[in-house]
Amino acid sequence: MSEIVVVTLDNIHKTVCDYVKEKEIKVENYDSMVDVYIKMVKDGYGFVVDREIVKTVLIDLAYKLCPNDEFNRALVMHTLNIMEDDSDSDDDEDDKEI
Repeated sequence: MSEIVVVTLDNIHKTVCDYVKEKEIKVENYDSMVDVYIKMVKDGYGFVVDREIVKTVLIDLAYKLCPNDEFNRALVMHTLNIMEDDSDSDDDEDDKEI
């Protein structure tokens, strides 16, 4: 069995980008990034990162590696809107407690 490469919050962006470059993978969209993730797990990479963060990183990297695709941009914008909505609802809950 080969050695496991630990992927953490501190190195996830660099590790995934290095893997894509090393394997000469063409990334076109989020689905391509999901395929990269699956290949990495198969190749012995262990992700010690919350799955929601992994998903967000894969979306961001899909846009970084293929910025001319409008769908990739839309996914990034969508995740940012969801985060804003979540933080707004947290603020609303705080207001109710006062």
